[in-house]
This record gives sequence, C-alpha cells and structure tokens, in this order.
Amino acid sequence: DADRFLRRYKVEDGLDGLNFNGSSLMAYGKSNEVQMVVTYKIQVVKLLGIDIHYTIRQCAKSSAWGNGVSQLLQQEVETIEAKNGDGVWDLPPLERGKVITNLERKKFTYTSDGNGFDGYNPSGNQFIQVASMHGETYKKEKGITSKLNSTLNDMETKVSKLGEEITVKNSSGNDVKLNSDPDTRTYKIVLVVPENADKVTINKAVGDFITAQAAKRITVTVDVKYDYGTPTEIEGG
Repeated sequence: DADRFLRRYKVEDGLDGLNFNGSSLMAYGKSNEVQMVVTYKIQVVKLLGIDIHYTIRQCAKSSAWGNGVSQLLQQEVETIEAKNGDGVWDLPPLERGKVITNLERKKFTYTSDGNGFDGYNPSGNQFIQVASMHGETYKKEKGITSKLNSTLNDMETKVSKLGEEITVKNSSGNDVKLNSDPDTRTYKIVLVVPENADKVTINKAVGDFITAQAAKRITVTVDVKYDYGTPTEIEGG
C-alpha cells in the first residue's frame, strides 16, 4: 500500500509524513489550475555514522477538468461578455484572452477556430490574430515588441501549413471554403490593451515592429485597441 511504499523509500512517517500545505484547487474560483504541493523528509542510509535527513518539496500543476474553468469563473466570464468586456482586465490571463478574442471575433467577416488565426479578410488575403496585453508587459517597448513577434511567428508557422484553399466560418457559423494564394498572404494583429495604456510607448514599439518586418518583406499591420476599461489598481502594488 501507499504507506509501506513510502517507508520503503525512506520517507519519514510514511503516508503521515506527506504535507500538502500550499496545494490549491481552482483557488478562490479565479484560477483554472489544480496545484499540488507536497513536502516530506527523507532519511538517508547512515554512512560513516552520519545521520542525514533531506527535506524535499515537489509541485505539479494541471488545468482543471471542464476545460479548466470553475463554475464561478464561468459565470463571471459570461457576465463580462454580456457587458461588452467591461471588467475583463481583472480576470485571470487565460480567461481574459478568451473573452477579448470572442468579442473581437464577432467583428470579423470570416473567423477560424484555429490554424493560427482568428479571422480572415479576403481583401488583401489577410490573416488576423487577436492578442491582449496586461500587467507590466504593455508598459515597456520590449514587452510589446515581444508579444507582437510571438503572435506573428505563431501565425506564420501555422498559416504556412495551409493549402491554397482554406476553410473559415461565415457570420452564420457555417464553414466556407475560400482561395488563398500562399505567395500573397498578409497579416494583421489586433492588439488589445487597457484604456490607460501609454499610447506613446505602444506606438513606438508598434512602429519599430512593423519596420523590422518590412525589412524581411513581411506585410503586417497592427490595429491597437484601447478597450474594455482598465484593471483595478491594487493598493500598495
């Protein structure tokens, strides 16, 4: 059994010696993770009369069942979507991204459930991806540029695997097949930031990013949206 197994491998007190303090199950209804933390002591075989003990702590994380969304969090997400995104910035990053992407996708003529893009515009053979930023990253040029680069790289990698005929969804949610010439494809990133984001910093980073891509003969535009309110300021932080 478990207790005998642990004692055989020198875990002190066997099963009773496992301390799970620090573990959490979708903490406060705001997290989408199950985090397991266990601390235990091991007594090493005595060598030269020396009694040695080690304290070991291990941690494992996983998305929870039900797509990793607690019922409480799901209700909050649905409420925020109904309010057109007001309050979205206080959600955990994963859920915030889902809400913003869902709201922005409604504005596209054609959408996609994957393949590295969220929307498609036949005019310009343009693939569109929504990206949102929060925290310290949108306050610094380096963080903004890094986000834009990673978003574009993801699009390029996945879109390059598509054939000349792509499948997208129309406004009714039905699959539609369209021709897309691989040699003339362009890209657009819809970058969504809080309303209080510094426009000078973001515009500088976006300009440098577009210039760098043009030098590599990649046609990409960035549509910056200062939407969905502002994050709640944390006192003292």
